[in-house]
Amino acid sequence: MFYVPNVLKYFTVLKIAANREFIEQRRKSLRRFCNLVARHPKMYDDKLVKFFLTFSGSDMTNKIKEVFRGIPDEFMTSNLASKAKELVPMDTQQQIQNSKEHMRMLYNGVTKMKDISEKLVMRATGYACDMLQFGQELSSFSNDATSVSAWATGRSETWHHLKKGFKHLSVEYAALGDKAAQEAGDTDSEVVEKLCLFQDLLLAYKAGTVEQLEQKILEQESQIANMENRNYFSLHCLQMETQLIHANLEILYDVLGEMAVIQAKSHSEIGKVWSEIKPIVDNLHGRDSSRPNSPTRTSPIGSPMTSSGGGLPM
Repeated sequence: MFYVPNVLKYFTVLKIAANREFIEQRRKSLRRFCNLVARHPKMYDDKLVKFFLTFSGSDMTNKIKEVFRGIPDEFMTSNLASKAKELVPMDTQQQIQNSKEHMRMLYNGVTKMKDISEKLVMRATGYACDMLQFGQELSSFSNDATSVSAWATGRSETWHHLKKGFKHLSVEYAALGDKAAQEAGDTDSEVVEKLCLFQDLLLAYKAGTVEQLEQKILEQESQIANMENRNYFSLHCLQMETQLIHANLEILYDVLGEMAVIQAKSHSEIGKVWSEIKPIVDNLHGRDSSRPNSPTRTSPIGSPMTSSGGGLPM
C-alpha cells in the first residue's frame, strides 16, 4: 500500500478559483503531488499513474474506473507477498512506534522551518517593494520642475546638488529592489518549495500510511488465518514507506545548502550596492574639499547668523 497527499475537491477549486494567489499555490501543490507520485519507487511505473498522466480526453474519473475495474491490489500482484513473513523483523511493532514518534518530530520541525522560510520570502519581497518605492520618490525629486528661486534658497545650493544626486541614487535603490526580489524568488523556489515537498511526504506518511495500514491490520486480524501473509505484507510496506522518508531526507541538505548560497549572495550583492550608494550620498552636497564642512547659516533676511545667537531680535 502506498499513499500520496490528497488533492482538493472540485467544488472547493470552483469556489476560490478567482483568487490568483490560491491558483498559484494550487499549481505548486499539484506539481508537488505529481512529483511525489513520479518519484515513488513503486508507483512511478504503475499503469494507472501512466494512464492518469497521459490521458487527454474528458471525464477521466469514470474512464479510470472503467479501464481499471477489477485490477487486483498490490498484495495479489507482488512477488514478495508469498514470503512477506520472512521480510518482517520480530521487533517491527516496536520499530513502528519509534518511527511514528520520529516522523511526528520531523513533521513538526519541517512545518516550522517552512513557515519561517515563507516569512523570509515575505520580508525580502517587502524590502524589494520598499526600496523600489524609495527610489521612485528620489526619481520624482530629481525630475521636479518647480521653480525654486533665490528667494526660497537664499545662498544655499543644497537642493540643486541634491536633485542631481537623486537621479543616480534612484537607480541604485532600484538595484536594491531587484536584488531583494531575486532573493525572494530564489528562496521561494529553492527553499520553501523543497520544504513543502518534504512536508507533503511526511503528511502522507503520518495521515495515510501509518493510520490506514494499522487499521487494515486490525481488521484483518479478526479474519481467518489465511490473511496472515497479507498482514505481514502490510507491515513490510510500512517499513518500506518509512525508509522512503529517510531516503528523502537528502532534501534537507539541499534546503540548507540553497539557503546559505541565496542568503550569502543576496546580502553580498545588497551590501555592494549600499557601498556604491555611500560615495553618491557623500557627494550630494557638491562641496569642494577646500571649503569648510559647516557652511554659514543664513537668516530669512539674508544676514549671517553667528554662533553667539545673532539674527532676528527676540
